Amino acid sequence: MNPPEGEPPDDHRETGQVPYGGPLETSLEDLSRQVSGIGFLYEALELMAARWELSDALIVLVDQSLGMQMFRLGGKRVPSGSEGKLAPGFYCWPDRIPVAERDMVYVASQRALSMHILRNSETRGGFGVGGRFVLSEQRSVRSREPENNIASQRPSHAPPRPRAGRLVQNAVALIISGAGSGAIGILFWAVAAHSASVATIGRTSAEIAAMVLLATLAQLSFGTSFERFLPVAGAQTRILVKRAYVMCTAIGLVVAIAYVALGFSHSFLPKAFGWRAIFVAGVVMWTVFALQDSVLIGLRASRVVPVENIFYSIVKLALIPVFIIVSSTQGVLLAWIVPIMALFFAINWYLFKI
Repeated sequence: MNPPEGEPPDDHRETGQVPYGGPLETSLEDLSRQVSGIGFLYEALELMAARWELSDALIVLVDQSLGMQMFRLGGKRVPSGSEGKLAPGFYCWPDRIPVAERDMVYVASQRALSMHILRNSETRGGFGVGGRFVLSEQRSVRSREPENNIASQRPSHAPPRPRAGRLVQNAVALIISGAGSGAIGILFWAVAAHSASVATIGRTSAEIAAMVLLATLAQLSFGTSFERFLPVAGAQTRILVKRAYVMCTAIGLVVAIAYVALGFSHSFLPKAFGWRAIFVAGVVMWTVFALQDSVLIGLRASRVVPVENIFYSIVKLALIPVFIIVSSTQGVLLAWIVPIMALFFAINWYLFKI
């Protein structure tokens, strides 16, 4: 698709005079020394907007592994669904930039995106409004601008600029999560050991170990994939997460049922159908529960991870005395599984804004 047509001022097109700044190549080189990756793309858009007094601009790039990626001036929120409607290139409104400068910005931007992917640099996902990291469907917006405005061409959403120090913030949040849940986990087993018999603790630890093992197998390594690709998935983020959830939960269900049906759990899992059903449900829920952390990390919402995991650890610790009364042999397992149900729905509501 050709860039939108406008009515550029005569002095721009006919004389070739640049209204702002010096040679573009020098400006882009200077900019590349200051910022890199996704940050360069948005700074380049700002540079061209100031240089040519643009009201809107869009860079359409293509990567072999990620497909089409679109970046709009100011990180503006735009509707999804335009993949394939725009050819790779630089688009602007008003249409007053010479082709040579368009190509120069496009080539520099494509290089910056490629280097960003190679370095696997940290970027901010931000698929919501106001910096909230959610997977909610982007709402269709009808532009009030003229039909030839690039905003009316429905380009997909591009992530906003990276925020300095976010890598350190994410790392600190994960350290707090691991340390906090680990410390409370030690206390959990100490309380469980004083609340149930030695045989009960042995069977319960075997049940939990089997449940976590099967859930880990069912995740198909999507956890690391989320952390790597969600920051640059753009408009495909929601569908990527939903499909992974469906695939992993289905595999978790099949694997758990097969594990019980083939008798691998006969030495520690009660024969009653109800307890075996709870074990299977626990595998399925733990599969998604573990993936949730990776989704939050991939969306640069790591600050939620310690809140989720520490809350879960505290609740399961508090539930031990309650469920020991309900079942002296399976109470510890219930205390481990039941809190997952609440967090399963709460965290996914936060992600998808159902």
